[in-house]
Amino acid sequence: MPFSEFSLTCPSVGDLVRSSMVCKKWRHLLDSTEHPWEQALSSEVPQDFISDKLVQNLTPKSKFIAYMCTWSEEHHSKNIEMMPNKLTLHRRPVAQSTDAIRGKRGFSHGQHYWVVIWHGPSFGSNAVVGIAIESCRLQGKGYYSLLGSDSNSWGWDLSKRQLQHHGRKLGELPTNWRCGGSVTPEDRGAPGHDSQNSCF
Repeated sequence: MPFSEFSLTCPSVGDLVRSSMVCKKWRHLLDSTEHPWEQALSSEVPQDFISDKLVQNLTPKSKFIAYMCTWSEEHHSKNIEMMPNKLTLHRRPVAQSTDAIRGKRGFSHGQHYWVVIWHGPSFGSNAVVGIAIESCRLQGKGYYSLLGSDSNSWGWDLSKRQLQHHGRKLGELPTNWRCGGSVTPEDRGAPGHDSQNSCF
């Protein structure tokens, strides 16, 4: 069956991705053509996301993967509002509340990297980006770091410029860091950050 015919009859890009995991030829084919990714974007991804300036320079494949790994529309505090582009979120100004949101997709192994852009004149008292298991709380009373407060999460506190785990400070962000990222290497299971294109 020709590739174009298969891709047109394929129920979703997920079938193509699963095929690429068990067949090197399918993987090479998916990596070498934009056709299935363009189809996936047009059928499964909102136009507000596709046209957003944050992803406008990405390839169709990278854009689709970014959409699959963006913020979850279901798992977040009631005080967090998702914007139509699915990339941007706002926290409503509710007093004495700490609020969080999870990514759309979780990972159990491998190395993964996120770029988080934080807008505003300040980070606030407890602005944290990090990684956690699925059961991590998404809202708490008062102001504190949800991520990094227990043994099931790690958090980069952007206000205090430090890494937290199990309620303890484990490291500091460098003064010249440019973007926040969380990396979970298979051999360590711990987060890192990016500074001038170097991972730590």
